[in-house]
Amino acid sequence: MKRASCFLLCLFFLCGFSGLSDATIITIKFSGTVQSIGSELTGGGIVIGDLVEGQFSYDTALPDLEPDGNYGLYHPLSDQPFSVSMGAAFSATSSKSNILIENNPSLYDTNSMGISTWTVEPGSTLNGRAVTRFSFAIFKRNSDGVFLPGDSLPTTDELQHLMSDTSLIYLAGMVFECDPSGCSSEYDNRVIRWDISSFTYEESNPVPEPSTILLFGFGLLGLFGVWKNRL
Repeated sequence: MKRASCFLLCLFFLCGFSGLSDATIITIKFSGTVQSIGSELTGGGIVIGDLVEGQFSYDTALPDLEPDGNYGLYHPLSDQPFSVSMGAAFSATSSKSNILIENNPSLYDTNSMGISTWTVEPGSTLNGRAVTRFSFAIFKRNSDGVFLPGDSLPTTDELQHLMSDTSLIYLAGMVFECDPSGCSSEYDNRVIRWDISSFTYEESNPVPEPSTILLFGFGLLGLFGVWKNRL
């Protein structure tokens, strides 16, 4: 009876943690240059042609908050921030963002994958203006073929396919807060747009993997039990 109870307890823990080892973290990195600068942001140290680099990560095990097959909504974890740098010294980071997958050829002329920030960590200012949000998106016209097979976060194979697709359209940029006197000016006056030239990805597994540790630990216990019974 005791042996059966121990076996069931071990099985319970293994089943409870085994799913965690299937998670994969994918980091997407993109690069390009500053394409345009709003009139209220000129003279702040950023110029057209400055290098832009950014990255964000997602866990392939993230749940789709709107699972309808055409529109996927995902919230990356807070330890997977979206960060961007411009020029020699400017950078911004957000630990709260949305990843959106739109893939409905019957409804949209283009389908897309993009990330947009909720909030931006304080400290990044230009001409005294704080960053309010920034975003990065990949678009593809339906006439140019299939973008993604569904609304799931893309796998490494799907990202590899996108990387070699020359028909992709990039849309990315950063928005700054209004003048302290109010938002009376044109929106474009406080926006910096980026010309994205490429993106890459990296894949990693969370370490340590709980199920692997448990399997190893219970294996040692089993060997110890066999050794003890032989004494």
